[in-house]
Amino acid sequence: MDLFDIENQTGDPALDFLCRGTTSELVRRFAQLDHISIIPIRSTLAAGSGKGTARLVLTGFLSGTPGEERLEVRIFDNSAHQVLWSKIYGHDRFGNLLHLQEKIAEEASSALIRHVGGNAASEWLSLPFRHKGTSPTQNATAFESYIRGSSLQQEYSEESLRAAIRFFEDAVSRDSHLRLPGHV
Repeated sequence: MDLFDIENQTGDPALDFLCRGTTSELVRRFAQLDHISIIPIRSTLAAGSGKGTARLVLTGFLSGTPGEERLEVRIFDNSAHQVLWSKIYGHDRFGNLLHLQEKIAEEASSALIRHVGGNAASEWLSLPFRHKGTSPTQNATAFESYIRGSSLQQEYSEESLRAAIRFFEDAVSRDSHLRLPGHV
C-alpha cells in the first residue's frame, strides 16, 4: 500500500500539523497489520505521479474555509479501479484531535482489513480498540503539542526545530508519561 501524506489544501500553514499528525497515525496503525506492507510516500498525491504504484493507495486532503474545514481520507484499489473506502470528517469533529486521528486510523484500517479478509482480519477486528495500538498520550492537549512539534520537526530548519522542542517540552509537561517514538 502506498500511503501519501494528507494534503493541506486550506492555504493555512497552521493546519499542517493536523495533516502530518493524521498521516503519522495512519502509518503507525497500518504498520501493525499483518499481510500488508506500507510504503509511506512523503509527498501528497498531487505532488506525486498518478495514483501511486501499489495495488492499494491511501490519500487524503484537508480543505475548506476557516471554521468550515473538512478532512477527507480515501483508500483506492488500483487493480479494481475503485474506491475501497472514503470518509469525510467535518470541522465539528476537530475539537479533540487525538480522538479524531485515532478514529480515522481505526476506520481506515478496519476497512482495509475487511478488504484483505481472512482469519487475521476477524481476530484483529475483535480486539478491544486500545490493544490495536495506542497513541503516545491520552491527554488531548499534550497530544496536540506533540503533533505540532512533530510537524515542525519535519521542516528541518533551525527555527522550526527550536519551536518543535518547545512543543515537545509542553507536551511532556502536560503528560510526564508521554511515549515519544524511539523511546522506551
